[in-house]
Amino acid sequence: MKKKNFESRDLSATAPVLKRMLTEPVLAMVPKSVSPNALTIFGGLAASLTAFLLWTAPDYVNPETIAGKSALVTGALALVVYAICDQLDGLQARRCKKGGPTGDFLDHWVDALLANVIPAGLMIFLGIGFYQTVIMLIVVALAFWANNWQTLNEKERELPFLGGLEFIWVGVASLGASAVWGMDLWDIPVLGFDIRTFSYLAVIITLLFSILKNVRRAPDRIKDFMTPLASLGGIALWLVLAYYTGQLNDGARYLGFFIIGLMAVKHTGDLMRQLWLGVNAPRIDRVLTLPGILLLLVFLYETAMGYSSGLTLPILWLTTVLCLWLLCWQAVNTFTLLSIQPKSDTYASGAIPDKKRIMVDMSATLLHHGHIRLLAQAHALGHVVVGLTSDQDLQSVKNLTAELTFDQRKEILMAIEFVDEVVETPWLLTNEVLQQHNIDMLVHGDDNQNDISDDKLVIFPRTEGISSEALRASAALNMDRESQPAE
Repeated sequence: MKKKNFESRDLSATAPVLKRMLTEPVLAMVPKSVSPNALTIFGGLAASLTAFLLWTAPDYVNPETIAGKSALVTGALALVVYAICDQLDGLQARRCKKGGPTGDFLDHWVDALLANVIPAGLMIFLGIGFYQTVIMLIVVALAFWANNWQTLNEKERELPFLGGLEFIWVGVASLGASAVWGMDLWDIPVLGFDIRTFSYLAVIITLLFSILKNVRRAPDRIKDFMTPLASLGGIALWLVLAYYTGQLNDGARYLGFFIIGLMAVKHTGDLMRQLWLGVNAPRIDRVLTLPGILLLLVFLYETAMGYSSGLTLPILWLTTVLCLWLLCWQAVNTFTLLSIQPKSDTYASGAIPDKKRIMVDMSATLLHHGHIRLLAQAHALGHVVVGLTSDQDLQSVKNLTAELTFDQRKEILMAIEFVDEVVETPWLLTNEVLQQHNIDMLVHGDDNQNDISDDKLVIFPRTEGISSEALRASAALNMDRESQPAE
């Protein structure tokens, strides 16, 4: 069986050079008391400065003046600081053994946001057309999502040559060249295009290749790709149509760009949340497809009637509030759940322990010593992943309304020392469910009804004289006795 560690195999040609020449010397000057998360945030703030300069450059930065050149050089240096911090936080986590899923989630949150706002800023700074800018935003968002999709599916991530670090160098080179030679540089012809268009096409082709590579490697999960494609594509299509018909003002345009960035961060955060917590949120994701549909319907109505309904801006503002609320919920909920998980030094190495992934399926409506014994037996075999039955399946299959919700049952299970992960699963498991969660073996009592192949099944004898049903019946009997009047 192929080893599936969570690690980045960075094929970048410049990453080792940056690490050797800048990152490691800087690491030697960083105290061990500095949190890796602080380095992540510092790098993000540095890149945000560059993004601000790029977005405001057409109005406030003149590359022909000393002040303008200084601003562009500052932006380029801030991107270099971001590149160093992007390596530095991982090295600091390994050095101080402070690594963990919380830091990984934060790192991807910051990267997902910057992966959208910096390319958009570069498009604005270089004067690239509106349609091309929209295409770049969507392709960047989907490429970043697809790369993390590979992490979730395969517990590893391959970064192509023109990966995250190389995109940073594109930004550094663009700002530095503009500061030295001015904006006329971008009009020089290359292979039938000006340098501006040639660079744009090279980046787009590389990103599309990255997306297709990841989709091809997981064709059975292509449906996962449809939700971000539909939500981001709906907003993009509305932007293009509204711009083409002259119905798009500056406020709506920038709100549309901002919403695409927020949606991209939300989709990527869901992937990382599912990776570390085993919690999928497809139904919440699908809500984000509605704004694009509403905007397109309003656009068609206004075009047919020949006047403005005034609904577009309210929809954009409500969508912005919805995205921000979902992101806040995602952050608070995820960081809270990660904080109660057992800490492990193995995260500091950047890899999940090389153990077999053992699933134990249960509803855990009423925990008892039989559950604990089974979990202890599974723990002796490897990394224990509890397949916890959803509230919906308990209701539809067993006609049972659980005393505790799924999240409450999960919190209790995560407090047990024998449990490493908890994921939501249906009542009956199949080999496909095991494959979805990269499970090597299923551990179950001798009353197993799951449709699992024998080579992936380990059966232990049930603990005699105990079950959740028996406990529930005993509790009901006691309640009935207590309700009877004393003789």
